[in-house]
Amino acid sequence: MQPLLQDYSNKIKFQFSIILPLHNRLNYFESCLKSICQQQHQCRTEILLLDDASQTFSRQDIQQIVEKCRPYLPSEKYTIYYLRHPQNLGEYSNINWGIKLANSPWIYIVHDDDLLLENTLLWFEEIIQKQPSLDLVSGASYTIDDTDKIIKKSSFLGNQGLANQEFLNLFLANNPLECVATIYSKQIFEKVGYFKADLDVSADWELLRRVSKVTELQWYYLPQYIGACRHHEQQKSKQYQTSISDQYIWQVLNLSQHYFSSLEQRTSKKSRYWQCFQAVEHYFDAGEMDSALSLCLDIVEFSDLGDRLWLEVLNQFELKHKQQIYELMVMLIDKATEVH
Repeated sequence: MQPLLQDYSNKIKFQFSIILPLHNRLNYFESCLKSICQQQHQCRTEILLLDDASQTFSRQDIQQIVEKCRPYLPSEKYTIYYLRHPQNLGEYSNINWGIKLANSPWIYIVHDDDLLLENTLLWFEEIIQKQPSLDLVSGASYTIDDTDKIIKKSSFLGNQGLANQEFLNLFLANNPLECVATIYSKQIFEKVGYFKADLDVSADWELLRRVSKVTELQWYYLPQYIGACRHHEQQKSKQYQTSISDQYIWQVLNLSQHYFSSLEQRTSKKSRYWQCFQAVEHYFDAGEMDSALSLCLDIVEFSDLGDRLWLEVLNQFELKHKQQIYELMVMLIDKATEVH
């Protein structure tokens, strides 16, 4: 019996490419792979397993898990390729590598702890067959825990169909989409470039902000739950506990000056300051002064305070601790100025 796990080849063309990055963790991989193999779509699909120099498992371990999925895996529909880096690239460099190797016009990025719903790829397939010129298709997602229990449902962002400006404006202040909720045409990466790997967990958001500025963009939104992302102790983004004011977020905001209008830039930064000050307000109410100080330090260190938008936001909105926040910010700015 021929092994299901194959060495990469570019000799076969597919309709879908599923990019599945792996690094030092297989706890949820089998469940993830089963959810992919049980899809109801018809088109030929490659699965690119991208092992980023893992030290805790081998190709043989991957092979054993893949073989467990054989009963669910119609060989005429799926081809599974295994690729391994000898040195660690990092998550988004690994994903970018997979995008470039993909043998199809459509790219779907699935993390090893994600789950697809039964009809995820079928929904994508039906939409794309009707509108093959689309740039990307997005939907809603669940958040699940270690036991696959749904702990959160994302909001629907609009009506079914092509995205309007109101939808695109949602990406000014935040990223309302999980990675598992979007399939990309390969051509969109040719238009806007790839993920900026140095932005870590904010790379998805920055890419979608660039995408939102594409001329004659064809972004289709489906108000339907597409898949599930998992929150658990081993999750990278949970380890980092990404702050609402960490350096990557401010890097994203600053990078967008190259493609956002000055008004959009102001709107983005003001919204972020407002979120930060709301959090500081909460910390004051809870008596968590160290957390309030830490967040304000992040604002001073990573945001560009020269435009004084932070002060405009503080003056514009009602906050119970407005004066204390102002005094804390001024003190930290003065100290930062002395250092420099």
